[in-house]
Amino acid sequence: MTREMVELGALAEKLRGYLELVFAANLFFSIGLMLGGYWLVTFSLFVIFGIGASLHAWLAALAANFALAALAAWLLSKVSPGAVRRAWALGGLRSLLALAPFVVLYALPYPTPYVYAVLWVPALGLYHLILYAFARGARHSKLFLLSALLILLGSPAPLCIALQQAQGNYDSLAFFFTPILGLGIVLLSYFVSALYGLWLAKGCLESGE
Repeated sequence: MTREMVELGALAEKLRGYLELVFAANLFFSIGLMLGGYWLVTFSLFVIFGIGASLHAWLAALAANFALAALAAWLLSKVSPGAVRRAWALGGLRSLLALAPFVVLYALPYPTPYVYAVLWVPALGLYHLILYAFARGARHSKLFLLSALLILLGSPAPLCIALQQAQGNYDSLAFFFTPILGLGIVLLSYFVSALYGLWLAKGCLESGE
């Protein structure tokens, strides 16, 4: 009887770890789809109305993005395990710390306003590093770390292209596609991180077999 209880407890722990990682991976897929749809619409509207070089327009877009992300995270938290919910639904001082990369990067001066179109990419990578610090020790924390590293490694490409505008190498098509390049880097990073989470979940369920 004792042995059966131990085995049952071990199975329950495996299932808990499996569900935590699967839900974390699902968050990356879901938030990635939300980000992709939102920024594609935003980029298109900015180009159509010719406001892509406006700092105020980008700050408004970021504010709206945070509101949408908060709503999405709240809805997803309703079907997520507690450990995952606590890592994404930050509150109080943690919220301020998580927003710090965006505030700091957009407060700095730049030689061209077109940098504003891609600053959110490295800021998002730093944001995920903060999430990793908060969730460190949890099974799903590695997903935050992987996504942060992938985004930060890819962010120099759109930043360098945007900085070319300061040297008079302006190209309307380049300006339009530069933030889309950044979005592609983020979405691919989320996809890889989600797959990694599913791979960890599989290993968690099969461990000890």
